[in-house]
Amino acid sequence: MDDQGDLHRYFDAVPGAFCLITADAEERIAFASADMLALCRCSDEAALAALTGGRFLGMVDETAPLPLATRLDQAGPENEGYRYVTFSLRGADNHFVQVEGSAKRVGIDG
Repeated sequence: MDDQGDLHRYFDAVPGAFCLITADAEERIAFASADMLALCRCSDEAALAALTGGRFLGMVDETAPLPLATRLDQAGPENEGYRYVTFSLRGADNHFVQVEGSAKRVGIDG
C-alpha cells in the first residue's frame, strides 16, 4: 500500500475531521481524513487540492486570512501543547462551515 493509503487506512478510523498541514511557509495540506473531505464535500484529496490550491490559506474563507502558524501564536495558552483554533472553512459547493478545534505543532525528523 502507498503512504497515503496507509494514512487513510489508520486515520480514517479516527472520528472527526482533521488534516495535517506542513510546518513551512507554504502550509501545504499533506493529508486530509475522509471526514475532512466529507466536510468540504470533496470526493478525494485531489478535489480538495483543486479547491484549496493545496494550502491551508486556500481552505479558509476570510477577508484577511491568517496563516495557521500565526493563528497558533495568537491563540490562548497552550494545554499540553495544543491550542484552540476557529475559522470558516470553504466547501466545494461554496458552502462555509465554522470549524472549532485544537491544533498542535509537531516536528518529525527525517
